[in-house]
This record gives sequence, structure tokens and C-alpha cells, in this order.
Amino acid sequence: MIKVTIAKIVPQDQFRTLVMLQDGEQKTQQRVLSIWLKAEGIDPIRNMRMTTQGQRAPIEPLTTDFMVNLLKATGSTVNRIEIEELQDEILYAKVHIESHGEQQHLKARLNDAIPLALRLKSELYVADTVMEKLGQKLPAQTEVTDQIDILSKALTNKMYTGFMGQTVVTRKEPRNLDFSDGLHGWWFLGFPKETNTYQIDHTVKRREKGSLLISNQDAQPLSSASLSHEGFLADNYLGKRLRMYACLKTEDVKHVMVSIEVNGSKEARRLRQVSTPAIRGTHDWTEYEIVFDVPNDTTLIKFALHMMGAGRVWLDRVDFEVVDSSVLLTEDAGPRVPFPEEPQNTHFAHNLAHWDLWGSYPQDYMCGIDTKVGADGATCGYIKSSAPVPRGYGILRQTLRSTCYHGHYVRLRCNIKTLDVENKASLYIQLDGSGSNELREKTLQDTMDWSEQDVVLFVPEQIGGMIRFGITLYGKGQVWLDNVRFETVEPDTALSPRSSL
Repeated sequence: MIKVTIAKIVPQDQFRTLVMLQDGEQKTQQRVLSIWLKAEGIDPIRNMRMTTQGQRAPIEPLTTDFMVNLLKATGSTVNRIEIEELQDEILYAKVHIESHGEQQHLKARLNDAIPLALRLKSELYVADTVMEKLGQKLPAQTEVTDQIDILSKALTNKMYTGFMGQTVVTRKEPRNLDFSDGLHGWWFLGFPKETNTYQIDHTVKRREKGSLLISNQDAQPLSSASLSHEGFLADNYLGKRLRMYACLKTEDVKHVMVSIEVNGSKEARRLRQVSTPAIRGTHDWTEYEIVFDVPNDTTLIKFALHMMGAGRVWLDRVDFEVVDSSVLLTEDAGPRVPFPEEPQNTHFAHNLAHWDLWGSYPQDYMCGIDTKVGADGATCGYIKSSAPVPRGYGILRQTLRSTCYHGHYVRLRCNIKTLDVENKASLYIQLDGSGSNELREKTLQDTMDWSEQDVVLFVPEQIGGMIRFGITLYGKGQVWLDNVRFETVEPDTALSPRSSL
């Protein structure tokens, strides 16, 4: 047994508190065991309410109070409390009690034993096998207090600390990456809640065991779902290069992306086997990979899957393996070109370079180039419906940095042609980011030969973010676009009607 001290207590919310136990015997390299407990046992204030007189009163008697009073009533004392492993990294406490000259050893939950140790100032011990297996080593070159602070901040990331009231122990190796133990260790957040679901699917699977199905029935642009694994401590992988494999199957999805979180700082990585950062549409089982380095100061490694808009995605399993330095990092797999400050490929001479298909249901639309009907007889771009009954809307768009337009009115001009636009289409320009989503658009309908159209938008000073512009198509029809150009104009220029996508 190793004697430990309580190094830090971090309240997370009204349900959970993080307790960090520090190895009190190791002098060369400190170790910390982090445990999640129910909040009210550690902080009695969580069990209080305000009375009409403005005073605090307990909501109900605490278990810790009952145990302390019971010990006093029976003339018993607690000598020490030991933390051991029951099975499969499930911890329990052994409470050593002396009563009238006799020694008793009682098993207890950590949620009961640790608050009791705090109240009675009892000595706490942790089995050496538990500390070696679940504890985290702190770098010897840095201050222990600083390292504990860094670790606590990483562990209290609200997206990944587990369900309310559940005791979570962070592990040195990832568990249940293949869903053999159901959904243990996986957390899900969907918005709107009523349209997002996740479950084990035993009918659609790549191997013998079932896959995890995420389904979103809401086509609104802001609807989203995030699946996160609890992660694992980085101790065994410091200074190494890891490769993560994720096998996915998609059906009619708008935007699916995987990411790796290292030391609590999320960095979305491009998937190596696709040409864009997002997966869209319908794809059979495909294995994607992320190759990343683990810096020596890393605390945690976590996996997450993000989904925007409607559709379904299946996740078969996730794997991690150590690779040598000859394996290229995912972030180095191709050049990352920043968004330009001026429109690019405005005559579609380079196919759809710099243009992107987006929308609430981009899978019901398609974009491309037309070499025959351009405004000047040359190449132009287009967006059109591709489903018999297209849902939502599709967007052919381009994104710019707003830097060189700060403090100016910007006019977007282009030539547009429409064919059988059943509902409507629009030419639009929009600010995106830094808290602003100002939008100007011009509505287009029915069938219209080539004509010059424009919209004007003011870009405030120091707004940051991006400027997005393009064509939005709602429902059936086709719209061609050519000769795109930006120009700054005077403030008295008539602004286009204000609207929203």
C-alpha cells in the first residue's frame, strides 16, 4: 500500500467532483490517481438550499454525516482507508475500524469512503498495483503543483468527463474501442436532442460485433451530433508517433469528421483517404486514419466524431498503433492553403478549385462546370438539384478572409442564368465568424437568361472571421454562375434586402 494525500479537489458541476490523490512516498517522480465522485459527498454546500429567511439549510441528511454519527455512537474509530481494485479497473475502499479493542475491515464505495476520510482526517492508502495501472506520472523536471493543475484542467473538460454522477477513472490504455462492452466509455451530445440518437447496431456491421450508429433526422443547418471516447492517459506514448484508424460507413450525410484531442487542445485533422476535410453523401465501409505525434508534456489522448446536419453514420471500431517517424503526419499529407483575400477561379477555368458544395442537404444537389453556356461563350459553373424531390437547400460557395475589406462596403457582382427554378435561388454574401452572421442576398426565380446581378455588404472594422458568397438553390432547378468579382463601394450605395439562409 502507498500512502497518498488529497492533492486537489475540483468541483465540476452540481453532480460531480474530481479528487486527485498524490503519491506521498515517491520522491523522484510523483504519481497522481484521479477519481470522479458524486459532488455532495465532497462538498456539503451542494446539498444545501436557501430558506425563505435567506439562510442555507440541508436538503437531506448526508450519508457521510450518518456514518460519522454512527461511529461516535458505537465508540468506533477509523484507523485508515485503503483503495484497491475489485475487477476490471473498478475500485473500492477497505475501511479499517477499531471498535472496543477489535479490528474490523469493511468494504465501501469510493463515494462513501473518501468523503469519510476527509471528514475524519483519516490516512488514505492506495494499492501499488492500482497506482501503477491507473495513476499518472508527473514529469520530474517541473513543479508538481503546476503539473497537477494542468492535469486537472484536462480532466475537467466538460465534453468528456462522463455522465452525471458516474465515477470515472482515466486509464493508461483505451478501453472498449470496438463496442464489445456496449457504450461504456463513450459519450454522446446531440442538438436538437429529440432528433439525434446513438445505439449499437447489430444488423449493420463489418465484423462479428455490432457497430455504433449515429442518426440525425433534423435537416436544419445548426443540427449536430458529437461522439467522444473517454480517452486514455498518454504516459505510455510520450514522444512517440501514433496512427489512429477509424472505420466508417455513411448514408446521406452532410458533414462527418473525426478528430484527435491531445492534452485537451483539440486539433481537427484531415482524413488521409479523402480529398476534403469532410465526408459527405453515402459510402460503404471505409477506413480512415490520422497520424499524429504525442509531445512529452501530453496528458490525455481522445477521439471524437462530429456530424452536422441530417444523415446516418456507422462507426465499426477505432484502433491506435505506434508507428515510426517515416510515416508521414496527417497534417503533412498535403499543403494547407489558407483562405484567400480575393475571389479565385472566377471564370471556372480551373474546374471547381476554391469552390465548395454546402447546404442543409448537399447530397440532394450537385455542382460542376459547363463549357458551352458561359456568359461570354466560355466555361461557367453551376449548381442544380439532383434528387427527384430535393430537400432543404444546396450552396455553391467560396470563402475569403475578411481582412482587406474591414471598414468597407463590398459589392459582389457576377453573371447569372437560371432554368426552371421551382421555388427560389439567391445570390448571397455573408459574414461568418467572430460573432457576426450578417447576410445580404438577391432572390432569383423561374427561368432567366444571362444577366448581371449584385449584392452589397458592409464589413465592420476588426470583425475577423470570413466572407462567404455564392449561389443558394432551394428545391428543383439549375443556376449558372460566371464572371465573379468583388469591389469596394461608397457608403451611399443602395444595399440589397437583408435576409437569412
